[in-house]
Amino acid sequence: HTDAYDKAKILHRDVSAGNILIAPDRSGLLINWDMSKRMDVTQQKQHSRTGTWQFISTGLLLHPHARSHQISDDIESFYWVLIYIVMK
Repeated sequence: HTDAYDKAKILHRDVSAGNILIAPDRSGLLINWDMSKRMDVTQQKQHSRTGTWQFISTGLLLHPHARSHQISDDIESFYWVLIYIVMK
């Protein structure tokens, strides 16, 4: 995720437990990039939430039309995935 954002300026926007694969060697792979968005391309603001409901950042849940998806939203989604996996 860091490389996608830093090198290609892409946000995943759908970080969820189902979109993270863990290999036997404990390396990880983030899949399902169909909701991703390039940050260096100006586009109209999307007026609907993106992502899997259980892992969407609280800022986007509480104010879905107030701002666009940011890197902090993806990072918060990783946090909710971690909490979900630990509790499960």
